[in-house]
Amino acid sequence: MKAGVKPPWSKPGLGRQLAYAAPLLLLISFGYVFLGSSGTFHGIADRTDYYDRMAEGFRSGHLYIREAPAPQLLAQTDPYSDRFVRLGIWDASLYHGHYYLYWGPVPALLLLAFKVLTRHAETVTDQWLVLVFILGRLLAGTLLLLESSRLRHPAPPAWLVGLTIAVFGLAGPTPFTVTSPNVYEACLLGGQCFLLAGFWFALRGLLRAERRLPLFLLAGTLWALAVGSRVTMILVVPSLVLLTVLLLGGRAWQATRSWERIPQETLGPALALSLPVLAAIAGYAGYNYARFGSVSDFGVDYQISYQWFWTHEAFVLPNVFSYLWGPLHWSCHFPFVFSLSHRPLSPLIDWPPGYQTWERVAGVLVMSPWCYLLLLWLWRCASFARRCTRSLGLPRASGSSWPELWTVACALAMLPAMGPALSLWEASMRYSGDALSGALIASSLAAFSLYARARASFSAIRRTLAPLLLGALGAYTCLVGAFSGVVSYDDVFRFNNPALIGRLEASLSFCSGGP
Repeated sequence: MKAGVKPPWSKPGLGRQLAYAAPLLLLISFGYVFLGSSGTFHGIADRTDYYDRMAEGFRSGHLYIREAPAPQLLAQTDPYSDRFVRLGIWDASLYHGHYYLYWGPVPALLLLAFKVLTRHAETVTDQWLVLVFILGRLLAGTLLLLESSRLRHPAPPAWLVGLTIAVFGLAGPTPFTVTSPNVYEACLLGGQCFLLAGFWFALRGLLRAERRLPLFLLAGTLWALAVGSRVTMILVVPSLVLLTVLLLGGRAWQATRSWERIPQETLGPALALSLPVLAAIAGYAGYNYARFGSVSDFGVDYQISYQWFWTHEAFVLPNVFSYLWGPLHWSCHFPFVFSLSHRPLSPLIDWPPGYQTWERVAGVLVMSPWCYLLLLWLWRCASFARRCTRSLGLPRASGSSWPELWTVACALAMLPAMGPALSLWEASMRYSGDALSGALIASSLAAFSLYARARASFSAIRRTLAPLLLGALGAYTCLVGAFSGVVSYDDVFRFNNPALIGRLEASLSFCSGGP
């Protein structure tokens, strides 16, 4: 970088960009609240309150919830038998005469803090935690996309930046997940909210050396909260810490060609990022040991449920196929597109005995073809690997390219979060939300790169087709994601607000009769 030329990230304007994006964020947030409340804009019936139960258990000074198991259940030789599920609390873990809940404890601790500070005495259902976490995810993802757009020179046009934000907020299955706001969705979205918030603060720390340690400490704390919200984040967070430290070490070596400088540049940041995460992992292990006598036991084997966590390697390929290419149903009736339960099985693969399809699932690449832009990074990765081998490790690169490469690498490192779900006996669409955020961020950075290369091309066809392609992919992803979210698990929206659904079907459908 030439002397006297400021790097892209030193330019002012993130706050101004966020102000410009505010109307779009408010519109998406309105959509979340509309879907998350079944169009009522208040609490809806039959939502779980498990995090409130967990919080009240903590308030009472123990790790189990206050509700005592029914004596009839405790009297059974095998209380976990399907015959006695009706006597227990669904999905609660019965162990040594108490009910425990297997979801991460951080949302319950935060809810307890809220109730203590505000003296709120009423039950807070998991619906409200879902809405808080999805709004936090939206804001953190928006900040990442805005920061990434500022790193590029020339910057992508405002319409493309706005499109990436809309895609991040509306791509399926995010609206679908919000429409059924229970503890399962609260756990998943809590992990995503804290993971992405830490991601953004880590990026800010990389770009601002004078404030790196406090920003990294905040990032590490948020990543620790992500692990404490959803344990599958333990498959992601260490990779993010490692990628960040490797980048700092690589930059130190590139600047000085001295290996002695690397520990000086990386030790403090590594500790700031990793110590909170290690504390969270140790705390979670102790939490499990205190409940079930084992650091690795989360209580899933003691659940009162008809659905056991049955896993097998034979289910991996069917789940991959389902999560990527599960079909959508199209209709001339509102909401026009929705996922299928008991979906037809594709003849392209062999489906093992025992694999279930009763939950609604549609493939991410069917709902959100924006994610196909990930393929554009294959060539960049291959090119980067070739340059690494020629330059004894890390090649020289412009100051602005390193943050982008780090952001893409971290976004892709988020994909393994849904790895454990791939061996389950069924697919459930909310699980793809564990990987969706990373896929969308990496795809959006690919969109920025594709647009910039097309604009710099001498070909008028490329300069014309690139924005048309991006606009078409983005519009399809947003519309299908938003409309397909209306019909979620158990058709919650129709159950809670049949009158509104009836009016929407009557006024917006393109044909008469039933769907």
